[in-house]
Amino acid sequence: MGNIFEHDAVPTWSGFVYQGRIAVYLAVKKIYELSVSGKEEEIQNYYVEMEKCEDISFLYKDGDGEKYESIHQVKNQADRNISKYRGPLTQLMLEKGYYAKNNLGNPEAFLHVSNPICFGKDKDLKDVVKQWHCEVKAVFENLCSLNKKLKTGKDLDATLEVLADCGLGKIIKIEREEYRKLQKAIKEACNNKDGISAERALDSMICFLKENLYVCDINEQVELFIYDDGDDYCSGTKIFSRIVDCVRAYKGDSARLSEGQLEYIADVLLCLVSDKILARHKLLQEKKNAFCMIPLYEFENILNDSLERYEEEANILALKRIYDDWLEEYCEICLDENENNCQEEQCKLQLPDYRKNILERDNFIRMCYNLNPECDKRITNRECLASLLMKDGMLESVFPAIKEISEKHFIKETDKTLIAVMNERKNAFITAITNPRAAQTVKNIIKALESNRDLIETIFDADQLVTSRLNAPSSVWDDSCIVIRPDELEEDDMGNDDEKHSIYVAKKPQFVAFGRFLEEVENER
Repeated sequence: MGNIFEHDAVPTWSGFVYQGRIAVYLAVKKIYELSVSGKEEEIQNYYVEMEKCEDISFLYKDGDGEKYESIHQVKNQADRNISKYRGPLTQLMLEKGYYAKNNLGNPEAFLHVSNPICFGKDKDLKDVVKQWHCEVKAVFENLCSLNKKLKTGKDLDATLEVLADCGLGKIIKIEREEYRKLQKAIKEACNNKDGISAERALDSMICFLKENLYVCDINEQVELFIYDDGDDYCSGTKIFSRIVDCVRAYKGDSARLSEGQLEYIADVLLCLVSDKILARHKLLQEKKNAFCMIPLYEFENILNDSLERYEEEANILALKRIYDDWLEEYCEICLDENENNCQEEQCKLQLPDYRKNILERDNFIRMCYNLNPECDKRITNRECLASLLMKDGMLESVFPAIKEISEKHFIKETDKTLIAVMNERKNAFITAITNPRAAQTVKNIIKALESNRDLIETIFDADQLVTSRLNAPSSVWDDSCIVIRPDELEEDDMGNDDEKHSIYVAKKPQFVAFGRFLEEVENER
């Protein structure tokens, strides 16, 4: 069965991250509720469907078929005026009609938002949705009436003028290509005063609204999702805390888990969802059909797994979450500056080749240290989280570099753990270094080499290290940090060389602040 509500686009990164966290929160909450009500066996029948008709849906399957229990629109945006959410709320109302008409259940419908919404004086969501519901019905009835007038051929110019100004696109705000084409056909026919074409286009639009959008079956029972503390909104950072709280409730006090262990379980759950969604996005970019449906028991299995790899993996998963947090924040900044910025296909931050947090485990670790080579803590030390993927560096140099530097300047043949750019004949590596003091930065990197040489020595293949704010010549590197190559070391009388703790600095990289670097690269002839 064709379904016009199925997703036809890849969301922005900020939407993707927020949506994944909401999905995990809802899944763990559902498992906990089924468990405390003595219905654990029903967990096997539930599925979390993502990016099909809705951002998130909960589906129940048994011998009698399948029914949708709830559908969720997820919006991570700064807008607070309820009018900005007309599209998703209208879609939820229409989808409820679709599910009922096709015997797929009568799901609860929720909108999740990251900021509080303003409804205006003496109004709430119920009032607003009821008004929009009536407007959808009215505009459809008006179109049917205009269609009858067109068929009579009387008062053609006046009828076409009313049709052109009917406000359909403002009342039913659904972003689907077929719908846009039909609106365009009606507009062109009206502009050309072509009654026959207008009648034909309007016939198609009425059929589309009735048979594809289920306008006649629209249901106004949609709500803002209310969290346990009574809030009807939740930021991307706060939702992670809510996930941890749900994990804590499910595991119970008797499990005696530390906060770090609870966060680790939450991070593993987030990885489950992000891996599934990224696989779907890859298929979409290859123009292949792909839907994401995760059995609820997969979430339950993670909740019940042991913590034997906790010490080894916790920091890695936490860093992936931190990477997502900073990228989400950067996307929000872009959207504030330009509403359609992150929707552009050419934004490299949306492309798999530049999504560095999807690197396999060891490469991801190396990438983190390449971005912040001054970190002297090993990955197993919790303190490394304070020195890797530094927020200002990610927002001021790393993400802007990926987004703003022209594709032709990136060195794609290089190690995937590096973000390498060719600046004329100079090889430059993008970093998240934020310290504006050159001498201290060098000192910190030299110190870090003592414990993390295997992770950061490749930065010395660069002619330039791009930073958030530090500009310094290559002479800032003291000669005392340069040691001869291992193959040039001489043996002593006992036949031993002096390679222990030696470091060979192939180059003395210059430090360049991103703003200056971008000018140099883009002005290159």
